[in-house]
Amino acid sequence: MSKANVEVANIPVHDLKVRLDKARAHLAAIQELLPGLVSLDHDARVHSGGRLRGGEVEALSAVLDAVKSDPAPYAFLADRDDGNDPKALETDLLRDRLAHVEALRSFAADVQRLADDVGDTALDLGARVRPVLLAAYKVARVAAEGSAKTRTQLAKAVDFYGAIRRAGDAARAKNAKKGAPVSAA
Repeated sequence: MSKANVEVANIPVHDLKVRLDKARAHLAAIQELLPGLVSLDHDARVHSGGRLRGGEVEALSAVLDAVKSDPAPYAFLADRDDGNDPKALETDLLRDRLAHVEALRSFAADVQRLADDVGDTALDLGARVRPVLLAAYKVARVAAEGSAKTRTQLAKAVDFYGAIRRAGDAARAKNAKKGAPVSAA
């Protein structure tokens, strides 16, 4: 296989796992290059006050220009910039952080695109597998009625899909008791 014509879906699974291990090593190297990255939990990420909108970096830079040209009215904010001077709003520090925000957001977008592509490839492959195997599962369920061997082989699938069905049935029953509309699965 020439590298130019190789698609993830066509790489033998063993070779794919080797490549993924190498990719994980690269991810570890990236993490070493960026020490002190912060990890927020989902709630903190969703509600962060640090989410800057398009054009906001430039707008905040204009605010910094105003503060730098006449710092006295802003001295009361000195203890809120996490800087070293408790008597002054440190515009150079804040401008540097703003530059970090821009650089990190740009890199995060690149990494997110890669993560999306990896996830989308897994979804695409799953969409090529799942419908066929769910149809086969329906046939196998019927075959299992007359074959102990098929019943044994299918046990994990029956347990898995049975648990999903029972959970759905329980949710519908609970909603019916509350007077919510009942939908069939």
